[in-house]
Amino acid sequence: MEALNNLVIKLVLFVNVVSSSTVSQHKLSEVKLFETPALYDVETTLFLNDMSRTDKEISYKIKSQLAVQPLWRNTNSEFLLKLQLLEPKLYLRGKHPNANFMAHPSVWDSHSDSLFYVHWKNGLIQNSYLDLKELPDFINYKKSIISLFQLQIIDGEYNETDVSGPCTVLYESISRDVFRKIKRGCSMDAGVWPGAARRVSRYTLGGRGEGGEGQGEGGLREAHAEEQLELGAHGAAIKARSWHRLQLAAAPAPAPAPAPAPLSGAASLEEALAALPAELSPAPLTLVETETVPENDLVSIVNSSLYYPL
Repeated sequence: MEALNNLVIKLVLFVNVVSSSTVSQHKLSEVKLFETPALYDVETTLFLNDMSRTDKEISYKIKSQLAVQPLWRNTNSEFLLKLQLLEPKLYLRGKHPNANFMAHPSVWDSHSDSLFYVHWKNGLIQNSYLDLKELPDFINYKKSIISLFQLQIIDGEYNETDVSGPCTVLYESISRDVFRKIKRGCSMDAGVWPGAARRVSRYTLGGRGEGGEGQGEGGLREAHAEEQLELGAHGAAIKARSWHRLQLAAAPAPAPAPAPAPLSGAASLEEALAALPAELSPAPLTLVETETVPENDLVSIVNSSLYYPL
């Protein structure tokens, strides 16, 4: 029961929908994910319902924008990235599946402009740099976004760790510019029915072009991650479905603010990391847990927690 409780609270705190992809039909030199600053629209949605009641479900949505700027690089294989989360907004809706999502005042409104950083090397996230004094919901949301940029450039099966914990990962190319990632056996699956966890993501390369209009050829244009979990015991089972979409924004990325001189002129990664804001600390991609769910009606706990304004 404790393992199930821990899994439920992770679902309540944050939508665990992250993934990455592979590029087997591109040459490594053609994959230029972070050549120029880029602006993305980000949308995260979670649906929860009692397995015995399909006519009602609980859901929420978070919409935001994400500006990505390379600050330091070592050829095309290693970057220190500045990520800027802009205008996150919480949307709620009624329990009926056909109800509309409506903007809802919440603590997210006080985080209209938030900076964090990522060390990216050979497609994998080496470390993230976050303000660990923030609420766990914000930290987990940022970790999920960061995990979307974990892109290995080869098909096959591997072991990776991201916001889902350690997972077995299968990369598959669908076409020259479209890739898929399937995650299985993640550490978060304790308490999930056998075979009832599904995590699939689809990535599309190719930006709008050069000249400051977003990612160029070989850049990341869109990512769509989907997750479905069925968890619980007979008579108290919950079905959770979540989506996370990152798409190159229609408007070009805003002109990046000048980086501090020690950071923009860093000759090495060590120098660049030393120039990061003092309030940021290195953090793994795994989720931050906050509390234990009481051992009673899990469905009611999830429902009430989701409606609590974050």
